[in-house]
Amino acid sequence: MEFAIAAIILQNAVVAGVTVLLAEVVRDGYHVASHINPFLWRWHRLHHQLFGWNYRLTSPEAYRYAQWCYDVPEAMVMLGFTLLILVASYFWLPFYQAGLNRH
Repeated sequence: MEFAIAAIILQNAVVAGVTVLLAEVVRDGYHVASHINPFLWRWHRLHHQLFGWNYRLTSPEAYRYAQWCYDVPEAMVMLGFTLLILVASYFWLPFYQAGLNRH
């Protein structure tokens, strides 16, 4: 029985690690797409204009505005992809999470 519990913990740890890794890959992909796509670049440009040559924040108001225009949509894209992983893991991994067995 202890082996089954360890296997469940290992499975969930692997899914969590892969999810974090893929969320970071999606974030980097969104950043690259923001440099290529003119529609996304319009908002991403604010993200780059926040900091001066010495990497100091230009203004708190600009920072908040850039968060709403760039960081929030980026977070929604990351959340969408991680929810896809959640749905995929529900259907393709063994159903151990709730202590139930579908088989």
